Amino acid sequence: MTHPYSVIIFFTMLTIFKKIDYCYKHIHRLFINLFFIFFPILFLSCLTAPSKIVSPNLYNESKTQEIFLSEKNNVNGTMPKELYINTLSQTFTSEYQFILRAGRICVKTSENPNWSLFLNTGLPFSTSKKISPKWFETPEYITEISCDDDSLMALDNYNRMYRIYLKKLPRERLLEWDITFGWPVQEQVILNDLVCDNRAWGISVRRSNILWYEDRYGNQHHYGTMGLATLYFLSNDGQKIYFTDSGMPVDFSNSILGPEKGSYIAENLATSGSTLFLIDKTGKMYTRLIDFDTMGCDPMFFKYTYKKENQPYTGKEYISNFTSWALPNEDWKKEPAIPLKGMARLTKFISIRQNGQGNFARSLRVAGISADGKTGFYCKNISDTEWSFKEAPLSISKKDLLPLALPKNKLTDKQKEKIQQYKGVSQEISYSGYIYDAYDNKIEDLNCYISDFTMTSEGQCSLHISNGSEIKTFLLYPIEMWTYNVRYNPGLDGTPKYYFITSNFDKSELVSNDKDFQKILENIFGEKNNVLFSFSAEVTNNYFYFTTKKDNNYSIFLSSNKDKNLELAKSKLKDYAFSPQLYKTFFTFYTYPLNKYKSNKLSLDPCKEYTGIDIPEIEQKIKNNKEYLTELNNHLKSIKKADYTTSLSRWGYNVTDLLMSVTLLNKLNFPKFKTMSTFGSELISTNASKYQVLAENLSATYPPVINLIKNRINYYQKLEEKLYTETHAKIDSSYKDDYISYFQLLNIPNKLRGYSVSAGKTCFLTQIKELPYANGFLLYFDENNIDNAVYVYMPSFLNDVSKFLHNTSKTNFKTNVKFYSLAKSNIIFSKQAGIRNINDKKGLLTWNGTNLQITVHTQLFKNELIFLY
Repeated sequence: MTHPYSVIIFFTMLTIFKKIDYCYKHIHRLFINLFFIFFPILFLSCLTAPSKIVSPNLYNESKTQEIFLSEKNNVNGTMPKELYINTLSQTFTSEYQFILRAGRICVKTSENPNWSLFLNTGLPFSTSKKISPKWFETPEYITEISCDDDSLMALDNYNRMYRIYLKKLPRERLLEWDITFGWPVQEQVILNDLVCDNRAWGISVRRSNILWYEDRYGNQHHYGTMGLATLYFLSNDGQKIYFTDSGMPVDFSNSILGPEKGSYIAENLATSGSTLFLIDKTGKMYTRLIDFDTMGCDPMFFKYTYKKENQPYTGKEYISNFTSWALPNEDWKKEPAIPLKGMARLTKFISIRQNGQGNFARSLRVAGISADGKTGFYCKNISDTEWSFKEAPLSISKKDLLPLALPKNKLTDKQKEKIQQYKGVSQEISYSGYIYDAYDNKIEDLNCYISDFTMTSEGQCSLHISNGSEIKTFLLYPIEMWTYNVRYNPGLDGTPKYYFITSNFDKSELVSNDKDFQKILENIFGEKNNVLFSFSAEVTNNYFYFTTKKDNNYSIFLSSNKDKNLELAKSKLKDYAFSPQLYKTFFTFYTYPLNKYKSNKLSLDPCKEYTGIDIPEIEQKIKNNKEYLTELNNHLKSIKKADYTTSLSRWGYNVTDLLMSVTLLNKLNFPKFKTMSTFGSELISTNASKYQVLAENLSATYPPVINLIKNRINYYQKLEEKLYTETHAKIDSSYKDDYISYFQLLNIPNKLRGYSVSAGKTCFLTQIKELPYANGFLLYFDENNIDNAVYVYMPSFLNDVSKFLHNTSKTNFKTNVKFYSLAKSNIIFSKQAGIRNINDKKGLLTWNGTNLQITVHTQLFKNELIFLY
């Protein structure tokens, strides 16, 4: 029975929501925030903020730009009478025009046609008291600006952003600077290394002026009440766009692939109304309307479908916000080429402006020179097929001209060749692997591969499954799952990206002469063609783990072939049957940030004889290792915090979900309770379960490397101390760079065949030579299968081995051990080893140079001998 006070709290909150004239979309996001996070807090009396999955050295807080650097973008001239083209130093809306002048923002409007300092200072400033959390320090100067519709964003010389609303919005103050952005926690946008060297960026607003979004099948959807503001950043290589918006955590972990499967190299980016406009060096242009909501990443607040449906409402009707939005998002549209004749040229300076309602109310402009040599801009509406030229007093220099955008009769053969070859490196990742059953056993004779996956927030790729004589192909549409944790670069930074996946295929792909093959295909894909988010995937640049959502009889685990060192290590382990979970743990040691351990910037030559001249180098290596140590500790800490907060949020959601079920609110879709509950549980549960697994994984893999770094720092410091009293010195010979080398130093064999007293049978203990940073051994009973092995690791090994090596009187090496079961179920190993709940146990390893034994503390004053050699 539902507690009466819970019901009172629930309906009280709903009543408050109805009375607040607030953004419809943000009401729901606020609802999620309160119920997923704050509702359990009513009972726990504690508050936990979303975690930041970032490292401290990822943010660029140094001065990277000169005051007048952005003035190279003054294509409209200095102190112009009118702005025609938006740049990062000169930007305008229908009501305001802004320019940067000596690091300050100047403004003019139709009412005040003369340039003056914006809000009298030209710099963002706080109107709050210094003790207020909203207070911020006025920046030294502004380097870049961008505006669209009702919003102006300013970037300072420390890569920090400031925002101000140019129109009155619900719950927002007009013409008052603020530093907060995003949700559920509003924070200042600070550019990190992913975007600080961007080629271009822009703010884009989709609100009441545009009114509706039209999906790929022509169905219009009202924007809601408040809409969306998105920041887009064109990557340094011009092939990808990073973005964050007002309803997401403040980070740059989401991205959009550029045109031509990412091979297109954009020279510049312009944004307005969630529409992107790109141009490259050849003058080729693309546009695309895409944001987090339209790409399908927001199923808690919008209904989506991959089936063609005709909706009954127009975009002017508010109810159309509740109808299903068709997916996938519209693709990149190649714009008609601008015909160039005579003296005509194009520049990199482009603009896009919203000028009405709907997708097609956008005007495009490209600054350039006409056929008769006049300056101005080429323009057209986004849906038009032809460009026209309008003369304007623009300031265009030779360096602004696109080098490969020339009249055809002026192109040299070399330039024509360059145009044909002007493409970037492919952004696609290839994976290959196998199908596994519910017990993680590999299905023999079936091979799978994907050759065109891109690590972006949406896209498509093809999964091919072969039985040797037939190849079946399934088109997959991955959509990144929303999370409220701040991340860095998931998929490429050692943490996974999580996707909803919808499949599209012809029915013939489920038919095969091989009936066993057909049965497996039907089990995985049967009745799931174009069914929304029927699958999910966990993906990094090293693996692609594909699972069904409900009847999880089969999973598909694929690994990439990019890293040669990784492939070499995998080839050494090819004789072992590896489960997907084992592979994922294995990959952790070979990916960022653990793969930095062997960097030349961190290590010294152990064979070299050092002198006083080398002290600065040693000090630098010590400093680098300390910074690396801090990075790993902070990353591990943030993952553990994310594990805690997502678990708390799952509990809070379960309470909310129960209340909505009891009160039948989950049957209503006005407000969007039904939409929210349809995928809310999976999103919250996925966040919680994935971070739990990730925390367990990193808790096992990070500490051994952290201990190696501490050990390295200790030995390097001793080397430095020696050089202050001696002319020459070497690193102590007892120092080793990895655990395998220490095992060799102790003369422990690579593989031991022993006996388990607790199990009453033969067992094996082996070093993991392919994982030299793993501080333990694998203990298993089947010599050819380690899937059900237990990992025996030694938390204090380095301290114990150091004491042992420096104490000649000791003959027995002893170290405490812990156990981590690699079996899919602890019950499997418990039955084999005769010891229950092995993960909760501690033990002791003893080695006397001839015999090795491992005991497990099973009860108070009772030990079981699990291995004897």
